[in-house]
Amino acid sequence: MPTRHEEHLEDTRRGIADAARELFTEQGYAATSIEEIVARARVTKGAMYHHFGSKEEVFRLVLDAVESEFINRLAAAGMPGDDVWTEIENGVQAFLDVALEPDVQQIVLIDGPAVLGWQEWRAVEARYGFGLLRKFLGRAMDAGFLPPQPLEPLVHLLAGALNEATIAIAHADDRPRARAEVGEAVAWVLGNLGKRPPASTSRPAPDLSSALRGWPS
Repeated sequence: MPTRHEEHLEDTRRGIADAARELFTEQGYAATSIEEIVARARVTKGAMYHHFGSKEEVFRLVLDAVESEFINRLAAAGMPGDDVWTEIENGVQAFLDVALEPDVQQIVLIDGPAVLGWQEWRAVEARYGFGLLRKFLGRAMDAGFLPPQPLEPLVHLLAGALNEATIAIAHADDRPRARAEVGEAVAWVLGNLGKRPPASTSRPAPDLSSALRGWPS
């Protein structure tokens, strides 16, 4: 069992992260000062530096928390649908909806790439989002909605498109309109990507030449 002192330290750390998350969401990373964070968390600057070496270190923890909460919520809720491809289509629309949430917009989509740099930010996105996408695309392939093919290129391709879509929504002047237009475009892409398999259990082997053309062997 943690000691009272350990519990106090954890409460302090959590309070600093929660205060920083609120401020980052409200005014962005660049406009938020260490002084504002400690004032809202009601701790001393020394207490903050006991837990975090810099404002950027706090941001990394906050970004990780926002990403984790979103993916866990999306996975736990499950996407309604009569088949796995409908679940993917509905799940992707739910994923786009999150781009309208203030903390995700500011912390993940706007400040994330700017603070961490593109490569590190993309690594965070891959750590949380790729697993869920890989699982559903694999199920879709098993069910016949996609021809058998290497899964990883498809995961990277669709994840990249979705990340660009959410960034476009976050940076748009009219975000609800951008969300609607992006949603229509993504629905069209998925509608043409996944082909509903025949009702019969026996179906001819798919032609892989077009699906795999262009991928390195």
